[in-house]
Amino acid sequence: LIAVAVTYGYLAERYEIFHFEQMRTAEGFVRDLVAADPGPHHEEYADRQRPPIRLADPLDVGRLRSQMVEHVWGQDGFPHDSMPSSVEYDITGDRYERLEGLERIDRLTTTMEFGVDSIAYLFQPSNANGELVIYHQGHGGDFYLGTEIISYFLDRVYTVLALSMPLSGMNSQPSVVLTDFGAVDLVGHDHLALLKSDELSPIKFFLEPIARALNHIDADLDLADYHMVGISGGGWTTAVYAALDPRISTSFSVAGT
Repeated sequence: LIAVAVTYGYLAERYEIFHFEQMRTAEGFVRDLVAADPGPHHEEYADRQRPPIRLADPLDVGRLRSQMVEHVWGQDGFPHDSMPSSVEYDITGDRYERLEGLERIDRLTTTMEFGVDSIAYLFQPSNANGELVIYHQGHGGDFYLGTEIISYFLDRVYTVLALSMPLSGMNSQPSVVLTDFGAVDLVGHDHLALLKSDELSPIKFFLEPIARALNHIDADLDLADYHMVGISGGGWTTAVYAALDPRISTSFSVAGT
């Protein structure tokens, strides 16, 4: 079929047979469109790039953090007092039964606007060292994919908080009805942009579950230091969240995108 199509195209142009004029007209139309609006060039993209963020003194850190918080949460500010929507203690299941040195797992669920939620697991070792590692999975899916990493830190008696990105893993993929678009199934991160308004920045769906989980941990456990590591999209989340919350002592973004 491909050979026939290629042969027909060659013969149509060579001998100007059936539909040649229509094709030539269409070709001219496309060329005219491109000439009228050639689209962005590399130089134009370069002009659109934001300049790098530079910090001249420690006061700049606080000012920049305040601007970022306002961008994400608006007038509400950082959710210092917000807790997970529900907490289930000592859950059971066989997915993580082979983890050694594990005392219990708690499930922390945060439900946000439009039914977008985040399910995090808090892995508590038998002899905790008093430090927390936040592990954030990336675009690949559920944090179950990071079981080896979670096991690595549990073996070293760190408490581990594991999260997946919005709409991934065990997290919901709700259906919503929007004024401009009608019914939409939220299954990809690009869909979250449709929820943006003057009152809501979709970036909060990536960050607020971490803040609420840490607020719960602050109230429920006695841990001295919080560390954070993420891969891929979780690496991006790690870089951004660590800049927003000074409770994070050290952060490691792996292949952050």
